[in-house]
Amino acid sequence: MPDTKTCIHNVMQIWQQHVSKGNQAFDSCQFSYANLFYADCLTALEQVEAEIESDSPPPEAWIVDQYIPAVVVSYLNLVDSNIAQQNINNACDLLVEGYKSVCKCAAHIFTSTQSSHQLLVLKHLSQLKHHCFVLLKQYGDDANIASKLTTIMNTICAQNNTIH
Repeated sequence: MPDTKTCIHNVMQIWQQHVSKGNQAFDSCQFSYANLFYADCLTALEQVEAEIESDSPPPEAWIVDQYIPAVVVSYLNLVDSNIAQQNINNACDLLVEGYKSVCKCAAHIFTSTQSSHQLLVLKHLSQLKHHCFVLLKQYGDDANIASKLTTIMNTICAQNNTIH
């Protein structure tokens, strides 16, 4: 049986293939296919999430440098694909889900002493918040959308006072 490192490597290769296929579909305006590939990205990453939550997780640096960006890219691709299909409510739901997913993964990183890791996580979270601001600016007149996106704006992941 392959070791954890090999399994994670294989999953990340599958993730990359799904991103590439999703991007090709998106570029060809085949947004429903793009959605399927981008959703497959998240499904693949669930296997890595299980390893992160295990008793012997991958190194924190790898989680911050590889896993969290992959999660962010997957969710933002899904958000963009849904926006292209005018599924704005679903795009907002996905953005909130993605933000919560990164916050969940990042929770233990904010308790570590590696401030460089904490800052990288905050950078990734800021990408999601930026999308939130853009959507609020465009669709904030819709009370349902504004309510969903305000969830992100009101969620504070970093509890560590050393981050300024």
